[in-house]
Amino acid sequence: MRFDRRNQGRSARAGLLLSILLLSATGIAAVLPPPEPSGTTFSNPTEITNRWFPVSPAAVKVFIGREDGQKITIVETHRPETRTFRWEGVEVECRVVDSLTFLAGTPIELERRYFAQADDGTVYCFGETEQGEDEKDDADEKDDPDEPDPGGWVVGQLAAGDPADALSGARPTVWMPAEPANGDEWVLEEFPPAYDEQCRARQIGETVRTPTGRYRDCLRLRKESPSDGQRETAWHAPGVGLIKITGDGIRLRLQASTLR
Repeated sequence: MRFDRRNQGRSARAGLLLSILLLSATGIAAVLPPPEPSGTTFSNPTEITNRWFPVSPAAVKVFIGREDGQKITIVETHRPETRTFRWEGVEVECRVVDSLTFLAGTPIELERRYFAQADDGTVYCFGETEQGEDEKDDADEKDDPDEPDPGGWVVGQLAAGDPADALSGARPTVWMPAEPANGDEWVLEEFPPAYDEQCRARQIGETVRTPTGRYRDCLRLRKESPSDGQRETAWHAPGVGLIKITGDGIRLRLQASTLR
């Protein structure tokens, strides 16, 4: 997964988080489009075996680092339950992945994302919902304070338990291709301006060290939000998924994981 910093001045979120849950430029070799009803099939969508983004029920990953000088911890939990989305007349069952972010020891945001794997091995995202409360204002925030960011986005219609201000009617987006090649680019989120992020594969075969060990043959990604210019570099290890993130004011490394 990734640590999402769409807005540099985004207010911290707090409250209502009672349990530990989770968290994934220039030149384009190939742009991978969102799925089309006639071209993408999901025969067994909850078996997410993509080597760059595996999802395993009950798996837990812990990331620790610093954001703007403060200690940040993200606990990623792959939940056992699923959620089904109706898209273009087809029902697609998705795995649920939660992320709970702590800033300086305080829980500030819970994000929940929904993933399905297509028959070709590509992982798609069917939505992201968020919970939390504004803790502080930022004088540099560009958004209108009277119009806060929505509480997420989903394919199709909102369901019971979704934030009332979440956006509905989106289409699935590519989260991780089955076999990304250097230079490939895809859209992670396409519900601007609040949810707008692109990803590009920059290098395959790198070696990365984290507190959990040394990982070979890693995939390096470059992520960018055109709306606010935020950028991150992320590394994914085969069979483990996300292991490291660096960006403006943020550094995260995998500290513990049940995935090996």
